[in-house]
Amino acid sequence: MKTGQINEAVALVLAIALITILHYATSISSEGLGLLHEISQRLYYIPIVYASYRYGLKGGIIYALLSAAVHLIHVSEHLAQYRVTALNHYAEASMFVTVAALVGYYADVEKHLQESYRRTSAELEKTNLHLRETMQLLLRAERLKSLGELSAAIAHEIRNPLGAIKGAIEILSPEIPATSNKREFVEIIERETERLNRLVTDFLKYARPRPPERLLTDLNELVLSTINFLSTEAKKRQIKVKTYLTPEPVLVSIDAEQIKQVLVNLLLNAFQASSSGSNVEIQSSSNPTFAKIEIRDYGCGIPSELRERVFDPFFTTKPDGCGLGLSIAYQLIKQNDGELTLESLAQGTLATLTLPTGKT
Repeated sequence: MKTGQINEAVALVLAIALITILHYATSISSEGLGLLHEISQRLYYIPIVYASYRYGLKGGIIYALLSAAVHLIHVSEHLAQYRVTALNHYAEASMFVTVAALVGYYADVEKHLQESYRRTSAELEKTNLHLRETMQLLLRAERLKSLGELSAAIAHEIRNPLGAIKGAIEILSPEIPATSNKREFVEIIERETERLNRLVTDFLKYARPRPPERLLTDLNELVLSTINFLSTEAKKRQIKVKTYLTPEPVLVSIDAEQIKQVLVNLLLNAFQASSSGSNVEIQSSSNPTFAKIEIRDYGCGIPSELRERVFDPFFTTKPDGCGLGLSIAYQLIKQNDGELTLESLAQGTLATLTLPTGKT
């Protein structure tokens, strides 16, 4: 019991004791005190009713029996000679228990109803929250669908003239020597054409991702392959990649190329967020249901006001970014029945990639 409950229980016992003292002190035979004696006898109902309501049937019965016991001691000692009066007092003691049982029973019923209402309210609140989240997901899915269709239309319209520009500059390029003043403009056209081509490719990947071709793949090997692929980029930025992979293979049924694209995107983001000379950590883990890859950097993290928008298409904080990298990664993970989350830590960001293992 808590301290407050103990104090309350002691207070009820003291109340019964005070009523008993008053009842004993005002004997029925005392001149002028008969009425006070009768009143003090009824005072027992106050702690009995309170205890029954406060503690329910069991608590009320306990205090009723205690009141009846001390009351009947008085009856047996002083009222034996008054047979009718003694019977009345025995009946009164039985009423203590009866009242406690009735009040305690209905108090228990009320508490059970209140608890039922509380559980129902909590379930309704949980359901309401789930419905709001589902509605937000549906609205987001509809918005992404519209953006995807728009991206596909734009990419299609840009790709044809872009191909023509690229072909034309490839023909003209050999005719302009490296010493010519015009060579600089040729290189600008080639560089910007390539950048636009990558942007259009991202649009198409986002708008029309191919269905995954699932094969049983070791996530640890895929992580090591991705790190090796990005080793030049890590070396250029002076980033040290530390791995904490499980000794046993982490097997999942996935499209390895799509998940590798996700890992490349997450690692590049981690490299870009990290300062020169810092670490990026990759850890793998698995259980019978899920496999996880966690990528941790020690950069500046994600501002709280931007966390809900990081997976939105075309949202970026990079001056030269198009804002599709994380959107494509999120889409690819969903296609492979996985989850992707980003968590801003006290220092840096933790990206968690979760995939079902398919084990039972």
